Amino acid sequence: MYDLRHPPSVCRRQPVLSCAALILSAALAAVSWIALAAPSPVAAKDVKDDTSRLLGQAQKLVAAGQADSALSLLRPPILRGAGDGRLERGLVETALAGGIPELGVGVIEESLRLRPGDLNLHIALGELELGRQRPEVAVRHFQRAIIIDSASPAAIGGFARARARQGTDIQPAISYLDKLAQLRPGTPVPRYGMGVLLAETGRVEESLTEFRWAIGLEENSWFFECDYGRALLAQGNEKVGLEHLEKAQRLVAESGDPVTAERIAAEIRARQGGDKKN
Repeated sequence: MYDLRHPPSVCRRQPVLSCAALILSAALAAVSWIALAAPSPVAAKDVKDDTSRLLGQAQKLVAAGQADSALSLLRPPILRGAGDGRLERGLVETALAGGIPELGVGVIEESLRLRPGDLNLHIALGELELGRQRPEVAVRHFQRAIIIDSASPAAIGGFARARARQGTDIQPAISYLDKLAQLRPGTPVPRYGMGVLLAETGRVEESLTEFRWAIGLEENSWFFECDYGRALLAQGNEKVGLEHLEKAQRLVAESGDPVTAERIAAEIRARQGGDKKN
């Protein structure tokens, strides 16, 4: 009988070859399990397509003046956490476009009780609070999101926007972003955040330098392209500014987010309409 408190070592009692075989078997089993657990490219595409369809339906409901129904449509998958941030962005756009940000806040807060560490939920709540003209509350949610992922452009950009709209001294925010840049040297997101902060406070020329630096490191970020385009428009460079907004709209549409894509498209149309009148 073996003493169960001190079970025998399998490797000690078997030849070396048997130990190696056991280790190899375990490794192969682990690889097989990972292969089964990981979503296939086809499954990932299906999820993306399902999310796009859902957002498209929500978009139609908003256009028909039924923003509350659109929120009801988006609520179940957001509660399940079945998304990559697009559903949460769609909910923010829907709630703000429908003039019912408090209902959107309710859905996100309900989801946060289930998943308090969810990056996308904190970002969504920050954006909704910005829409409610409560930047001081929004800042806190964006900072929580940054703690979860300091490389998230949505979190960094949201923080910078909210901090600028507080109307107080931005030097502490600049120092905060500088510190993030030191923690993640060579990454574009803190510099992007600096660009947003400077553009939002009227320092457009300085912001353009930051945006160019970020885009030089990551060419196909719709976040970077969108805010760079806006800064160029604020500078008076209409042609190039619209080109960057159009690129941002194309990138976000290709990502399967029709709601955000339409919001940027509306921004472009409004600007082009204004140009024609002038």
